[in-house]
Amino acid sequence: MFDFITNFLEKSGYLGVFALMALENIFP
Repeated sequence: MFDFITNFLEKSGYLGVFALMALENIFP
């Protein structure tokens, strides 16, 4: 799972960071 997250961040850059922040707000 963590490898998927790191690959996602490398591909999407800052958009991925904002997406993860949004997911954390939706699923605390």
